[in-house]
Amino acid sequence: MKHLILLIVPIFGFACSLKAQIIVSPLKADSSDFPKTYQWNLWKQDSLHAVPFEARTNSLIRLHRTLLPPYYDLKKEIKKSFSEEQFRLLTTLDSAYSAQLEEIKLRMLGKSSELNQNLPILTYLEILIIYETLEVYPDVYAVMVKKVYPASGYKHWSGTIDWEQSITNRVYETGESIFKRYQQPYADFSRSLALNFQSKDYMLINQGALDETDREKFNRVSFLLWCFR
Repeated sequence: MKHLILLIVPIFGFACSLKAQIIVSPLKADSSDFPKTYQWNLWKQDSLHAVPFEARTNSLIRLHRTLLPPYYDLKKEIKKSFSEEQFRLLTTLDSAYSAQLEEIKLRMLGKSSELNQNLPILTYLEILIIYETLEVYPDVYAVMVKKVYPASGYKHWSGTIDWEQSITNRVYETGESIFKRYQQPYADFSRSLALNFQSKDYMLINQGALDETDREKFNRVSFLLWCFR
């Protein structure tokens, strides 16, 4: 790790009560530091991931420490209000989401420990942060519908890609009454979530070109899945 420094910098207060941010500072190097040209080129390419890795890491920290905790009571309240059908649909969606997310992780990192060890460190860490972010707060569209990588070896639960659209549509339809009841808290939550991902150095993965109506539909399904988990 001689080409990487990770600093966790407290913004204020003691370490145990901090708001923290990660600062990534790749050390300077030149071609003479590497015995082979491809290693030097790999190091230069990997250094490009320093800024997005920093943005993604800080976004995940904010998600964990400041954005989600104020809504935990709302999350529990909504989960208690789920009907039997909603609970059944979300149980199925949760299982499928977790399976597909794990498939994406394996395809991005590779299934062998040797490949993981040979990945450039910032590239490797950025992939882990993407995975953890999608685990902490789901993105149903990115993972289930517009997959990060075509999962050619992954057998869809229904055998067809239409299944994902079908179940997300059903979850959305059955959740309409919830969003009417919790309209303002959900609006506040959505606004905070959007602000968390607005860094110019941060890019939500695999978002496609959805219109606002479809985007909101998948945002609501992701919110309901988060409440369920």
